[in-house]
Amino acid sequence: MNKVFEAIRREQGYQDKIWGSIETNPRSIKIWIDLARNRISDAEINSLSIAGNPDITKLKLLQAAAYLVSCLEEHGVVEKECAHEWIMAGVKHDYYYSWRKILVYCPNCHVEGHIQNPSTHEYREAQSGERLRWYEPDRVVIQGSKS
Repeated sequence: MNKVFEAIRREQGYQDKIWGSIETNPRSIKIWIDLARNRISDAEINSLSIAGNPDITKLKLLQAAAYLVSCLEEHGVVEKECAHEWIMAGVKHDYYYSWRKILVYCPNCHVEGHIQNPSTHEYREAQSGERLRWYEPDRVVIQGSKS
């Protein structure tokens, strides 16, 4: 994977020599997207052609990747939140108040939560101790939140 990022950096350097760096020639996000879209379109046309050259297709994709990385470097990155893959951590019973919870955690971001009063189907499936196959994020209460 490092080979790919090194190639993107070299392509960015080449583009900076031709068009100027993001400091000397700033562009809007729309312009970056248009530049990348044009290169992706060129790659698609080349890949669909009978006489298409796979190396040219990869070069066009590399150019598009360099444009998109430059866009994020100029305008900033917004990281998405974890999508939470819930795994059962245990079951908690309170027979006096007659409720039960399936305790869950996400191995990706180490968030813990629970499912209050699960249905019989959910409860039986959770007993297996495997990754929960049903995914209803609105059913999971995360550390006191109501999500």
